[in-house]
Amino acid sequence: MRAKKKQLTLDEAWDLCLEQWDWIKAQKKAGSKLSTKKLKDQWCEENGHGDVEKNCFFCEYNSLFDCSSCDNCPGRLVDSKFFCGNEEYSYINRHFKFHAKLVELNKIRLGLKE
Repeated sequence: MRAKKKQLTLDEAWDLCLEQWDWIKAQKKAGSKLSTKKLKDQWCEENGHGDVEKNCFFCEYNSLFDCSSCDNCPGRLVDSKFFCGNEEYSYINRHFKFHAKLVELNKIRLGLKE
């Protein structure tokens, strides 16, 4: 596959995604009633990433490739069954489970043991 644009590395996508979701988790724990979309928008804007595809670093990384699927989603590169809208850990309404899933996948990616 030929890259469309050169911006975000795979490691950067993971680091920024985890940083963003650590912040979202903290906001939700503190009682924020803002939607996930609003929180993602806010984090990206406040951290200089207002031009990121869907304010998602996994989507941004995936967009670097000539494909219309999520085949190059960093989460899916670790677990081919990963899907951000999965009912079990949906990023939209299961914030803490989604964060936990990202942490779990990152540990697998880095070869870390629990």
